[in-house]
Amino acid sequence: TGGGMIEVIDVDGFPVSIGGDYFETLLWVNGSGADVMAALEAGFDADEILLHETDGRQLVQVKAADFVSADLVAALPGIRSTKRLHPVLPVLSRKETRVPFGSCTAMLEHDAGKSTPLWQLAVDYECSRGGLTPAEVIQKMVEIVRILRHSIAEGIAGTTYDDRVLGHQCGRFDELMRSGKLLDGGALNRIVLYVSALMEVKSSMGVIVAAPTAGACAALPGAVIAMAESMGLDEQEMAKAMLASGLIGVFIATRWTFAAEVGGCQAEGGSAACMAASALVTLAGGSLTQCVSASSMAMQNMIGLICDPVANRVEVPCLGKNVMAASNALSCANMALAGYDAIIPLDEVIDVASKVSTQMPRELRCTNLGGLSITPTALALEKTLADRRAASCGSGCACAG
Repeated sequence: TGGGMIEVIDVDGFPVSIGGDYFETLLWVNGSGADVMAALEAGFDADEILLHETDGRQLVQVKAADFVSADLVAALPGIRSTKRLHPVLPVLSRKETRVPFGSCTAMLEHDAGKSTPLWQLAVDYECSRGGLTPAEVIQKMVEIVRILRHSIAEGIAGTTYDDRVLGHQCGRFDELMRSGKLLDGGALNRIVLYVSALMEVKSSMGVIVAAPTAGACAALPGAVIAMAESMGLDEQEMAKAMLASGLIGVFIATRWTFAAEVGGCQAEGGSAACMAASALVTLAGGSLTQCVSASSMAMQNMIGLICDPVANRVEVPCLGKNVMAASNALSCANMALAGYDAIIPLDEVIDVASKVSTQMPRELRCTNLGGLSITPTALALEKTLADRRAASCGSGCACAG
């Protein structure tokens, strides 16, 4: 249910660690790997050069901001073959990277009472982490916002996909909202619409941004973009709000997880609400303290939430939980803006959620073994979808087996 992270841990029997955050050059060596390493260290600016040995064979792994050039490889002694792997992450890792803070407590100490906007602290963090300029950081997030807005429009227009539980529903919501036939929810109705649209795009295998995960992809961006549009704010302001939310996400990822398999839906929907609350306060021009308070309250409200997808699809009750996370974020944002006291600091709330996840049975952590997942209706739906998939694939496909 996450955004999709893969680590390569083995290449031809050599134990390696490749996470897609570097340009990787792999060199199979017939001669002395130590000599190859020495030549590389003398003639190439690498972040890391590693020598792997197994069964008398040697592999030199080079992590850097670019590939080892073909000319340099040709000059190295005893190279049998070469493989180059491009990075997949948008921001590369760097040697001896230093970030200004890694927790909410450290961030507040770093701010030293200046009440720097949360989005600006996020920009500072990303500049340190990725070697980017502030303008580059903002522009990257603006591009993400544009992807999200396109996906929202696509979802409202209508999506189709056979292998899912829920069909296109948000179009009808949009019609009733525009004609004034829904209960007056103000901006919340637009939030519900945008959250629903993103979830429908996700379930139809469309383009989404896993912010923070695929299962909880809609609460944060749906709330931010809907509220910003309701306030008449532009994409720059949306990007700042998303950056603020991302920094809260850094604190969650550092201390805990986003994975429902580890922490239940409190790790996905809870994290999304926590992040979205700070983003909404940012849109309102709230202070750093108010952003953090809103995030703390939002996460507090979702501690213990289980993950129990119906028919092994991330749709039901995930749509409702995304809507709930966004609604929770809006409520907590307004509470924080009004000076409500979160009482428990954000870092402590994250730590408690982590502790609760260790006490949560595996049946309630995205295993399809508990909660709504094992109701008669859910089991019948799962069988119906499996039969439909098998029939469409035919006897030659593993689905039919």
